Amino acid sequence: MKKIGSLFICGMLLIFSSMILIMASTPVAASEGDIDATLVIDNSMSMRWDRWEQAVKASTNFVNQMDEDDRAAVYAFGSSPSDYPGRYGPSREKEFTQTTNTGRREINDAIEGMSPDYWTPLYDTIGYAVDYSVEEMRDSSTGALVVMTDGMDNINHEFYPSHDYREKEYVSEAGGDRYGLLNCPQLIYIVGLDIDGLSESSMNLATEDEAEEYIGELKNIAESSGGSYYSAEEAEELDDIYQEIHEEIEEEAREDSGFLSNYWWVLTFIVIGAVIATVVAIAMSGKKTDYQQRQSPAHWQQRRQQQPLTQENRQQQQPGQVPIQESTQQSDGHQKNQCPVCGGHLRYIEQYESWYCDTCQEYK
Repeated sequence: MKKIGSLFICGMLLIFSSMILIMASTPVAASEGDIDATLVIDNSMSMRWDRWEQAVKASTNFVNQMDEDDRAAVYAFGSSPSDYPGRYGPSREKEFTQTTNTGRREINDAIEGMSPDYWTPLYDTIGYAVDYSVEEMRDSSTGALVVMTDGMDNINHEFYPSHDYREKEYVSEAGGDRYGLLNCPQLIYIVGLDIDGLSESSMNLATEDEAEEYIGELKNIAESSGGSYYSAEEAEELDDIYQEIHEEIEEEAREDSGFLSNYWWVLTFIVIGAVIATVVAIAMSGKKTDYQQRQSPAHWQQRRQQQPLTQENRQQQQPGQVPIQESTQQSDGHQKNQCPVCGGHLRYIEQYESWYCDTCQEYK
């Protein structure tokens, strides 16, 4: 019984620990494959007229493609937070909102209510958006930033793409300490609208080398996070690019979901295996205990008292299959050489501490 109890307890502990592992790895707030996307939209002055209309169209269409279990937030270059050292800076225009029919309307209203009238604090806005998304995203969702800009970062106070995210180092180009933007814990997709043409614009916003270096920085931010950089020469290309980005994020979410599903299957098999192993161990232990009881002298003595001395019983009681040691002495030292029934010779079986008559084929 002790062995059975120990096996049962071990089996139950294995099952219980497996269930704890399952519950600990189970997301609370999101389902498998959900997306938490943050749109970072350049609403600087250079985005006026057709560019702005196309950016709004691409952004709202992106939101409309999202499933009802997904969520979206919106960041832009707008009125700065009170703790931001400057007139223009990162502005969260819409917090994470589930993209139900009502939620989509609210998000798109926030996008359509913006206007292009600010500078380009691109690096700081990306950094703020990543901070917010990391803090607010759901455990099992796929987090992603979709960033669109048509110009070079021209004001930054906190972030720079020269080193890893949230590591603070002195950056000579920025003239001070900055947090990095490389290897961010969110997928980042950046769309550069006519960045290649900055050196060719009438305002001569950058030299060709500067524009090329800037594109390299944007690519480093995106690709080090697992995302991608896209180049658009015309604003009309934005809608198609945003659709491609949405498909890529969905594919990433499905891969994460597939891994989680496989993980669940492994844990399920562990639990099932633990249950089967426990049941088999208990059953085998019970069989072994029953066999041991049948081989004990007390068992044979009980059977002799309960069953009549038939020929079949006598054959079953023959001790020929067990080691036999003969003795002509009783345990108390007195002779008992003859059977009181038939007068035949008696043998003393040490294992059963009983006398056996070969003629009667029974214990005396």
